[in-house]
Order: sequence, then structure tokens, then C-alpha cells
Amino acid sequence: MKNYVLAFALVSLLTFISHGQNFTFQVNNLSLQGNPGDLIQFEGIITNNTTDSLSVMIIRSLEQLPPNWSSSLCVGLACYAPDIDTVNIPGPLPFPPNPIPPGENVDFFLDVFTDPGVPGDGTIKVRVENMNNTSEFTELTFNASTIPTLIRLNNLPITGQFNLHSNYPNPFNPSTTIPFEIGGNQSVPTKLIIFNVVGQVVLTLVDETLQPGIYHAVWDGTNKIGQIVSSGIYFFQLSAGSYNFLGKMTLIK
Repeated sequence: MKNYVLAFALVSLLTFISHGQNFTFQVNNLSLQGNPGDLIQFEGIITNNTTDSLSVMIIRSLEQLPPNWSSSLCVGLACYAPDIDTVNIPGPLPFPPNPIPPGENVDFFLDVFTDPGVPGDGTIKVRVENMNNTSEFTELTFNASTIPTLIRLNNLPITGQFNLHSNYPNPFNPSTTIPFEIGGNQSVPTKLIIFNVVGQVVLTLVDETLQPGIYHAVWDGTNKIGQIVSSGIYFFQLSAGSYNFLGKMTLIK
């Protein structure tokens, strides 16, 4: 299990807007985190930017979900069955029966139903097309996850230097926190790996490109297949760009 904490300010609400001339498709977020079994709901609006009524199609063009997950398109107060991939505005009841009036908007929701016994990540693409000009469209990719959060906001200060700090607590049982800082002014490929005393890789905690900031990686004493490892001395190595650091820790039971 892994999680790490990003320590610089981010915008709390992100808006994603189509570049079409006649409508905009805005959502509050493209990635949302929940617990297994939660309903994860993405919210947005489709706005008619013209002086005429607007007809659009809302199409779920891709759905890649873990077993027992499903998703539903919602417009206004109506949510539709998971097997309905296209909603037309206007359309027959219970679909919105009228085009979008000039300068007005309709509410959009994408509901993702997760399974309490199947944590994972899901990806859904939603495409909004102008019915009168299908070359005018916006397609957004939504990501829903019930895997424990990888990055969370924190108010720790940053120095701009590359550093690997001592883990705490040390010795530890059952988990320990490893702080590190990504310096410079650009994102760099970053790895944080746990080794045993004979140099075997126990677990890779971090393996991705990270922006400058302070992170906290938490190791819960498990290996890469989720088994709890034995008591003893372990090493953690941070590789970030051209920088390499090594630390030592002790797991006790």
C-alpha cells in the first residue's frame, strides 16, 4: 500500500471547457477519488452560447471499469440506465424534450457506481456533439478511483532542493513515513524503492514523474504482492532525475 503527500498549493476547482463556438462543456473535475462502494459523481454543465436553440448529443464513447462497476449518464434531474450510451437533447421523454434555449445551460452528471469488494481505477470518455454540426464537439476523459489516495494537499514549505529525509518513526511498526523533496523548477522521473539487506526489491513506493514539492511516502511494511514482511533492517532509495539518495530503517514486531 502506498500514499504520498504533495506539499504545494493547487487550484481547488478545475474547469475544463470545450473550444466549440456554439457551446461549452464544463466540468468541476476530471479525476475523483472515493472509497470502495461509493457513488462517485462528476458534475458539469452544457451551455448554449448562441442566440438560437441548440440540439446536442451526449455520448459515452468509452467505458473501462473494474468488474462490478457501472456508470450512468445524467441530464437535468434524470439519470439513465447504465446500458444507455447516448442521450439526445432534445429527445423523447424521459430525455430532455426541448433544445437548450439561447444563452442557457443544462446540468450534466456522470455517476460511477463502484463495488465495495473491488477497489480499482475506471476511465470513461464522454463526447458532446452539436447535432447540426457533428464536427463541433468536445470529448473529455473522466477518471474515478477507489485505490487509496496517492497525492493529497499539504501546507509544508518547500526549499527548492532535492532531499531525502529520515523516515519516522524509526524503528517502526506497522508503518513509517518517508519525507522527500523534489527540487528544481520542472517535473522529473522519480522512484522510491524499498530494498532488503541482500539488495532485493521489496516494493516500489513511487514510480512516476513528479512536480517540484515536498512529498510523504508511507510504507505499511508490505511487499509488492501485499504480504507483510519480516522484522529487520530495510533500505529506501530515492532516484529523482540525476539525484540518488539512500536511507535506512528498521521494522520491528
